[in-house]
Amino acid sequence: MLAKKRKHPTVFISYSHQDKGFARFVAQQLRDEGARVWVDEGELQVGQSLLATIGKAVNRVKFVLAIISKHSIRSRWVGKELAIAMQKELGGRTVVVIPLRIDDCRMPDFISDKLYCDLSPSSHDWETQFSMLFRAVGLTGRRSGARPKRHMPLSLSIPAVLENLKISEKDCGTNDGFYPQAYWTGHLAIPYHHVALGRVLTDKTKTTKGAVWPRGTILTDSVIESTSYILDTPRMKVRWLPGCETFFRKERAFCAMCYGAAEGTDTLVRVGQDVGAAAAEAILEALSHVHDTSILETILEAGPKSAAILSPWDATVKIQIRANGEREIALINGLGGTRCVPISRLSPCVRDGERVLAGQPLTGGDIGPKQLLDVLGEKSLQHYLFFQLSTEFLRHGFRIPARYIEVIVVRMTSFLEVGDLGYEPVPFVRQLVGKILPVRDFIAIGQHQAMNGERPPIGQPVVLGLTEIVQLEKQLIDFYGPLKEFLATSPSV
Repeated sequence: MLAKKRKHPTVFISYSHQDKGFARFVAQQLRDEGARVWVDEGELQVGQSLLATIGKAVNRVKFVLAIISKHSIRSRWVGKELAIAMQKELGGRTVVVIPLRIDDCRMPDFISDKLYCDLSPSSHDWETQFSMLFRAVGLTGRRSGARPKRHMPLSLSIPAVLENLKISEKDCGTNDGFYPQAYWTGHLAIPYHHVALGRVLTDKTKTTKGAVWPRGTILTDSVIESTSYILDTPRMKVRWLPGCETFFRKERAFCAMCYGAAEGTDTLVRVGQDVGAAAAEAILEALSHVHDTSILETILEAGPKSAAILSPWDATVKIQIRANGEREIALINGLGGTRCVPISRLSPCVRDGERVLAGQPLTGGDIGPKQLLDVLGEKSLQHYLFFQLSTEFLRHGFRIPARYIEVIVVRMTSFLEVGDLGYEPVPFVRQLVGKILPVRDFIAIGQHQAMNGERPPIGQPVVLGLTEIVQLEKQLIDFYGPLKEFLATSPSV
């Protein structure tokens, strides 16, 4: 007896052009579960009537998934698509309209009485919402095996992570900074001007004619040219957002001096400007033109878990066989110390006697940000993330302003995991062990402990992907009430 052929549910996705990234994301989730999905960008041919094509699509599908957002409720084409679908649903046809909200917009009146799936950033349980969606289109139990970890689409996670990031003061007073340099990847160049332009000097710097640019000078074209050397890159230490004391010690905001000039100007960014919104808008606009965002998604989600083994220090390599027959790499540093790294069945990418640097791959495989953090530390990781994101956008033809990328790097590297305290702290601090907190909250707790004559907690830097940040900050909402009460208690005298 022949097995009964399984039917695949058919779904038409109605969305606004501005929500294309999210539409792609949902379409892929449905396809992975076994649905057949119709979206206009892949099937609509030049010269076809959009409305007629939509009508035919709705006629041949079982479900219309309406992506509801601030953009779509203003789109006349989405309105026409939904009007066709609603007419067929109300007329007793088998088409079912399923609303899917992706931001905090008000649901349109003509579908306000429908139960909808909520995939907005404020939704507390995406897995439950996706399960509801799959059941609604008849996909329950279709796919076997454990589902991989699901990340938010960049079109949602980027605005959520960068919202309300403003300039709150002129100068945080830090001396932290870095020396800009041009990057060459072997295929693409990130020019010096792209990294340096608009930044602020941390120290006074001499020009080629002996004059001095004072601390706080904005790097304009003329300033950079006046300090350029014929055979070398200018050595100018400048402020940058990963060193901003305002963000890491005070509040969820930046100072103007660490941010530098407003984009496209030679004038310091003004206090009160929402730099997170500007960064999100520019990055999302670039992403809307990138067909394959998989590499960007991997970087922004702080993955993958690295398959490569990295050298923990500068050393000389010696490849040897252990007593059990397994290969290992012995790393001998300049002081005679040796560290042995088992490589199992992995293929080494270094030769016997080769000199390697800390963080250099010893075997083949991908390099993950979380492993780089363990080996090289936070500052090196921040430079790595900046370089990787800048390079990947350039590969697709987009030169994203350096500070816009820094804003994301800061958010990904602004958390600490509370470690084992090794002593008996007050109950509030004891319950924090193993939890991940923003650096500024961790510092505030440590300062309060010190004022009370208590030992401060111990923190380990972590790097989080954008989805992890959104989920963590939802969980922290209930934490801030008790934190405020704890910090308000008077220090003992």
